[in-house]
Amino acid sequence: MNKTFLFFILVVISITTYTLKLDQSVFRVLNNINNSFKSYFIDRFVYIQNEIDLYIFQKETIAKLKIKNDQLEKQNIALKKQSNNNIVYDASQFIKVDVLSYVTFNQYTKLWINYTPKDDKLYGLIYDNNAVGVLQKKDDKSIAYLNGDEKCNYTVFIGENKVPAIIHPIKNSKNLLAKYIPLWSNIKVGDKVITSGLDKIFFEGLNVGEVVKINKQPDSLQAIVKPNINILNKKYFFIYKPNI
Repeated sequence: MNKTFLFFILVVISITTYTLKLDQSVFRVLNNINNSFKSYFIDRFVYIQNEIDLYIFQKETIAKLKIKNDQLEKQNIALKKQSNNNIVYDASQFIKVDVLSYVTFNQYTKLWINYTPKDDKLYGLIYDNNAVGVLQKKDDKSIAYLNGDEKCNYTVFIGENKVPAIIHPIKNSKNLLAKYIPLWSNIKVGDKVITSGLDKIFFEGLNVGEVVKINKQPDSLQAIVKPNINILNKKYFFIYKPNI
């Protein structure tokens, strides 16, 4: 009898016995097979069942670890912000949301999200303690407007003196533009940019980026900001829901 064919039969039997618990029946059948085949297939049978057990165990473990990881990410965001400004943020204020698809294929900063808030407010999108965009309900669905999108604007602080500004996109650029900075402000290249929390979209202290260039306008300053992370390939984000 061809070993390949018998091995195929064994695989089918192994899967069936795993679900129907027919191990004893299988070995009764094997008793009628030539001893050399019997020894070979018993070894294969045990190996396959061990692999099935391992696969199912790994699948269950991965699912549990994924839930635990989501919880730890929420707690990590909350704890870092608590230590930053002495305000307590509950992990329940952060909701994990998954990316469904692009709204249109040629606009990578607009994404359909699988969470729809009850109101029309803007909610901050967070990834790895970075402010990466805003979320808003539209026609009973939710759209994420990522950094660089024309609808993604929020307030920030620049540098140690917490100079206020508002984030805007720069067309055809990975960088962002911090606008409406007072002319007398003491800002410099290399200054860190963080969320201010004054607009209630984010809380204070989330990373945004770093100033790489400063432009003087007639009535204000503008800063070119290089974002900390590339957010165009992320599969999920967290949204912040302030308790107000």
